[in-house]
Amino acid sequence: MPLLDISTNFANDGATPSWRGHRTLPSARSGRYSAGGIILTLLVLALLAASLAVAVWLFWLLAISVLGMPGTLFGVVFLVAATAALRWHTGRSFIGTLILVGFGAVSLLMCWLYGMAGYALIFGG
Repeated sequence: MPLLDISTNFANDGATPSWRGHRTLPSARSGRYSAGGIILTLLVLALLAASLAVAVWLFWLLAISVLGMPGTLFGVVFLVAATAALRWHTGRSFIGTLILVGFGAVSLLMCWLYGMAGYALIFGG
């Protein structure tokens, strides 16, 4: 049975470090990233951020046209308060909880809009 090597906290099995280096995970072998990969990652993140900004802007316009300015501001304050309360109870990260609460709020708003449109189509009002 190999003994524990105190300096590395690994078992001393008699193998050379170069042998172990070729059998590790790729991320553990080197911390170098290619410039092309970094540029591509930054380009994709910029496109995702732009898409998110457009989605938030469109949701803001939709909320203002449906709920009015006071209702929209109340909704934003409610989303932040609900996020803080849920984060405190669950221990999750604030951003993850905000995404969860925001998705639920958008889903409820869309259900309400489709319900009102269905009501108007069925009852003509």
